[in-house]
Amino acid sequence: MTSAQCMTLDQLKSLLDVPEKIFGDELLSWFASQERSSVHRDDFTFAGKKTYRFCANLTGNEGMSGFGRSQDELTAAVKACAEAIERAAYVDFLKHDRLLNLQIRQNITDMTIVPNDLPKPIAPSFHNSNGCAVGFSAAAAIDSAKIEAI
Repeated sequence: MTSAQCMTLDQLKSLLDVPEKIFGDELLSWFASQERSSVHRDDFTFAGKKTYRFCANLTGNEGMSGFGRSQDELTAAVKACAEAIERAAYVDFLKHDRLLNLQIRQNITDMTIVPNDLPKPIAPSFHNSNGCAVGFSAAAAIDSAKIEAI
């Protein structure tokens, strides 16, 4: 493909490894349109480099805020809002006493998420979230969830 040729959005997406550049504006617009959402910003400079830092909340419960930090402003904002969404979804899941019907199966070389034949509630000691199980695709969210579980 020459530099003069135009790319489709799908071609562009396949070349980029930073999906927040593609979907970030849409996520931030949706987040801002939610009735109880709030976003706070607190930038700082360290060793001559500016770092953007955001705190986002979707539920009004301060304990369930999402946080994002990056030297790229959009990435920091997307991280904060995505983490807040993940935490809000998790709280909603727990509030309804839903059963966990998936489990992680691990062997020496691989880890997979598989259906759990005997769904069970999440133990109270695991009623927390670090907000990392998010992604702009199902595969990316599952990979993030695996990392969070570890």
